[in-house]
Formats: sequence, C-alpha cells, structure tokens
Amino acid sequence: MVVQAQNNANRNTILEELQSTSDGSKGVIRVTSDPKIAGLIGAVWTKDSLSVDSKALPTIRLSGYRVQVFSGNDPRRSREETLSKKQMLEELFPGLTTYVNYISPRWTLRAGDFRTKEEASVCLQELKRAFPSFGKEMYVVKEEWVNIPVNY
Repeated sequence: MVVQAQNNANRNTILEELQSTSDGSKGVIRVTSDPKIAGLIGAVWTKDSLSVDSKALPTIRLSGYRVQVFSGNDPRRSREETLSKKQMLEELFPGLTTYVNYISPRWTLRAGDFRTKEEASVCLQELKRAFPSFGKEMYVVKEEWVNIPVNY
C-alpha cells in the first residue's frame, strides 16, 4: 500500500485566500490577527508536543478544574508555606502549571488546567502519591477559567 501526502507547496492558507481577490470580485476582506495565529495554520499537534512545553503552546480559556494543593489563612506562615509547596510541586512536576492566589486573609495554591473533573482527579491521585503529607488538604475545585492548550 502506498500513501502519498498532498502537495501543499502551491496552496494558500485560509488567511491568504481571504485577503486575495483572485475570483474577480471587487470586495476585499482584511484579516487582522496576531502573527502567531498564521504560524499555527497547518501545524500538526500531537500529544507528545503538548508534554514538551505546554506553557509555550497557544491556549484557550474555558471553564474547567484544578487541584487545590494548599489553603491557609495564618498571616505569618501561609505565604511562606504556599511558596514552599509551589516550589516543591514545580521541581517534581515541571510541566504542571501552578497558581498562587491571595485574597485576604487566605493564600491558596492550585495546580493544573483540566477540562474535566476526571482529568483533575487523576492529577490529584498523582499528587497525593508524590506528597502524602499534603493529602488531606488536596481536592479538585471547579474554576471559571482554565487555560487549555489548542488541539487538546
């Protein structure tokens, strides 16, 4: 069996097609976008490319879930404990995004950007195995906005 890919060398991208008037019409469509968008057109994304550096990938904001790792309201200790646990998380799970939030008097540390509660639960179990001393404090929380990589 022989498989051939399409030859796209002479084909325009959708942005180029929209801005051209090769069909003889007198109208012009002007597309204004971030140049990074044009770079994504036709790009192939795989699950492996998501694990390489998810922070560098374009994202969309959707409602989703995170894992709450720590919450404390002791004004003297909570900030330091939050930052210490954040550093420990980032050292052991460098690809996991962490979020520190302070709304007086409470400090919180949350991790991950998950589309479903099930995905967040899998992460929660991994974090509980890695940090058994944090276990009772950790749970899945619903977030209004999480950052989901494009082509998730």
